[in-house]
Amino acid sequence: MIDEYVVYYLNELKKIADIVFVSDSDLSADELKKVGPFVLKSIAHKHGEYDFGSYKRGFLDIEEKLNNYDELIFANDSGYGPFFPFTEIWEKMALVPCDYWGLFKHLDPRVATWHIQSFFIVFKKQVFLSSRFRTFIKDIGPQKKKEDVILKYEIGLSSVLEHAGFQSASLCPQSDENETHQKKTYELTRNHKFPLLKKAFAIENPCREPYVYKTIMDLQDFLSDKYSYQLIDDNLRRTAPKNYKDRWFHPDLIKTTLLHKKFIRIKETSGKYFCFMTIKLFGISCFVFPSRFLFRRWKYERGKKKTTPC
Repeated sequence: MIDEYVVYYLNELKKIADIVFVSDSDLSADELKKVGPFVLKSIAHKHGEYDFGSYKRGFLDIEEKLNNYDELIFANDSGYGPFFPFTEIWEKMALVPCDYWGLFKHLDPRVATWHIQSFFIVFKKQVFLSSRFRTFIKDIGPQKKKEDVILKYEIGLSSVLEHAGFQSASLCPQSDENETHQKKTYELTRNHKFPLLKKAFAIENPCREPYVYKTIMDLQDFLSDKYSYQLIDDNLRRTAPKNYKDRWFHPDLIKTTLLHKKFIRIKETSGKYFCFMTIKLFGISCFVFPSRFLFRRWKYERGKKKTTPC
């Protein structure tokens, strides 16, 4: 299914670019009609090679026509937005001397290598017409898991281009932290016009942030006249696990197995203002009791009630 936030994204991207839409899904003709007005072509079939597999297929489809373009964009649908017009971002980045750029540059601690995060990268002509770039893209193949894609292709692409002498830049200040998946994403949006909210931050909270709820609400307030939060909410309701909001309020929920999961299990879940401890014996819930008070959530919601106009 193509969600409305994707349609909105393509509509905004169409204002600065011609688009080849590639999906790692066998989409129906009715679904593809949603993006028809915004794209040159749609390619929709299961390939199992993650976003870089889609980038490869889009590149190969348009390769012979690339001489007619000044820049090539790789963008995926892992973020909600844009919250600001792409034209504003292009005006800013046009003043930055570089061969390719992205929205965020990150130092991955696993390999201690700086790289442009691959959810949105812009390559200039000297890059996408180079043999190094073409060889790299054409060699993309299936990987067993997402982490392998990040190491081999996201980090690998920046490494190949840097070794080829190409210079990178980013819209936001580079960081040794993955700020796009942390509460700092709000600061990036507010201070540097970072245009997207990463879906993983809202659904998975991979960096175990304690303030996801407040960050989401602050972003919602900040974007009230810039972007419809309904697009985010509709997608989360459809695709996120039913208990995804539990991760917004307490990052270190207990999920411990004692002796063996068939005998004793201890799990902590988030309620409205309390976390609740559940103890199961032989798979049967025996004890449920409040384990801690979610003070920050109570304080935040209390503050919102005070400031809500009558």
